[in-house]
Amino acid sequence: MADATSMIAFADSAASEGKIDSLSNLNSKPVFIASGKLDTVVPAPSQYEQKKFYENYGANINLQKQNYGHILPTLSEGCKEYTMGIPTRRNAKSCGRDTVGEMFRHVLPNLQANSQAVAERVTDWRNKGVLKKFD
Repeated sequence: MADATSMIAFADSAASEGKIDSLSNLNSKPVFIASGKLDTVVPAPSQYEQKKFYENYGANINLQKQNYGHILPTLSEGCKEYTMGIPTRRNAKSCGRDTVGEMFRHVLPNLQANSQAVAERVTDWRNKGVLKKFD
């Protein structure tokens, strides 16, 4: 697991060499970090180090600590825990949480909710979407 101190040194070096933009750009910018206390893929301590990294540059951090594994809890049915893309077990405790909505509210606070669009949302994305290959 990378620690904040080494991540900060690496980022500072890359910025000073012009490999990345100035890290001052992170000052006051919103950062959303979701951390599952039961996550074995990206353990919670990694998220705490990530928080320290962004704090070093003055970011506006929203760290969500929840009692789930490596998942992104949603409001939709069938909320499951995944390990490397493979469903492992039903995690009903995490269902009913709008993690993506929470992230958007933090990162894009001026975004207007459209309750009609949510009510009419298409959940059958496999039959509605089109996957296009691009370079």
